[in-house]
Amino acid sequence: MRIGLPVLALLLAAQCAIAQSLPPAPQFIQPAQPPQPPKPLYLLCKGGIWSHENGFGASASTPGSTTIRIDQEARKATFQTPILGELQGELTVSHESYSSRVELAKARAHMGRAINAVDMSVNRFTGRASISYLLADGGQHPAFTGECQPASPKF
Repeated sequence: MRIGLPVLALLLAAQCAIAQSLPPAPQFIQPAQPPQPPKPLYLLCKGGIWSHENGFGASASTPGSTTIRIDQEARKATFQTPILGELQGELTVSHESYSSRVELAKARAHMGRAINAVDMSVNRFTGRASISYLLADGGQHPAFTGECQPASPKF
């Protein structure tokens, strides 16, 4: 037994020396997944819709809803207005809001006044949204005001 213990110690020391001289075992690393672009954000907004059926004078809103699509990758915002239908404009993103201005190629006449552009803005913290018509004479009139929440398809 006296000889066996020193021989065992020498064998262990030799194995450690050999193990330290070998290159490390290869690690199997999962390939890095490329970052996924952000998916378009759909907002379901409920509030007041102004149709301005009697012109841009004093008018009232009716309860309703609209959707706003925010596509950060394409830098586009898509939204609806009662008079002009669906519009898509360049998206501006800040820490506080999403916004977009759509300049019409040709002014759209409505009840004797001309619409030149439409502004859309959504506060990212409160969800408060507004869509407004910008008129040729400098007037600004609402198309929608309300609160938005992220939406997902139901089917």
